[in-house]
Amino acid sequence: MERSNPQETGEQRKRILYVERDYLDGRCPDSLSVRELCYNQGYQGFKSIAASLRQRFDLECMYNLDEMVLERIQSAISKRRFNALVTHLPYEENREKTDWRERVLYPMPYYSASYGKSLGLIERIKDSDPDIAILVYTGMPKDYHHLPLDSGADRVIRKSSDIENDVNEVNFSLDYFFKELPRIRIDRKERAKQPPKIIIDKGKTIVEAIVNLRGGIGYYTYSKMGEESRKYSGNVNLVDITEGKTGDCKDIMTLLSLCVIEGKPIRISIDGDDSEAQKLAKRLYSAITSEEERKISFDRFD
Repeated sequence: MERSNPQETGEQRKRILYVERDYLDGRCPDSLSVRELCYNQGYQGFKSIAASLRQRFDLECMYNLDEMVLERIQSAISKRRFNALVTHLPYEENREKTDWRERVLYPMPYYSASYGKSLGLIERIKDSDPDIAILVYTGMPKDYHHLPLDSGADRVIRKSSDIENDVNEVNFSLDYFFKELPRIRIDRKERAKQPPKIIIDKGKTIVEAIVNLRGGIGYYTYSKMGEESRKYSGNVNLVDITEGKTGDCKDIMTLLSLCVIEGKPIRISIDGDDSEAQKLAKRLYSAITSEEERKISFDRFD
């Protein structure tokens, strides 16, 4: 992608807060010798990304390992308006096996307390400033990239062994944020307002929708859909129209196999055509067309 210089185009330089939190060695850069820093991949990656971003944006950096960095990030966000937060969320398994997100039902390994607090911070930032774009650069397993997305991140980049590749990925993502994300957010808000069109056909209640949840339908939404569907005595199915696959809304494992992403057309099919079937169709439609999985609502069209 060809990139223009903001100063040449007259575009105001975007403000970026870049936070590096590398817990792999348990020490902050100030405690490492110059020789150790030269061979520390986390620190060198931080320097390379920061140098690249500083050429294009009004950049503020943080690099700290103590727990107070979480409060420092939130303070920086509240005191100074930033257009985007780029943060490295390190990954490590929690040997104490204590769960830091009790409300989440994901079948996942346990992560460190610092990682959990970082996800909580993303939620708080997104709640206080919905317009900020959040990019997560992480070494966690790819299968669990949905965790930062569920917390409010707009994109997740998997850390690789090639620093130059990571630098390019970060810059490409920020270009996407500033050029495409505003339009996508407007479209998402408009889709969320569209009421369901209930169809009664051969004893079934049917409603179709475009999946509107940022990041697609995840485990949390599926589990809540299952709770709603099990209150109804008849069959309740979710159909991926594009792939032609069907999942039983009362069986979360069949729903997970659908892998329904944002923008996909789906169909909800319920046995029965009475008021209860139509009410359930509206409630499931409401959840699927919500904007955020962490803020899904089932009663927007009751």
